[in-house]
Amino acid sequence: MFRFEISTTSRKHFPSIVRRLYRLFAHAHFHHKELYDEYESKTLLCKRFVKFSTKYDLIQKNSLIIKD
Repeated sequence: MFRFEISTTSRKHFPSIVRRLYRLFAHAHFHHKELYDEYESKTLLCKRFVKFSTKYDLIQKNSLIIKD
């Protein structure tokens, strides 16, 4: 595995990026439910994204609106 250093100035933008990406998942979940469910059942992309984001404190749990 490769190790690399991410500057502090770049890291401060991560929560904002994660929040915006999560909004895309939420939009798909609430406005395109059938497509979202079909894709999510195959990939678990949103579930894995949420797990990663909460593990590294990139998103607050009270901001999560998609229920499993």
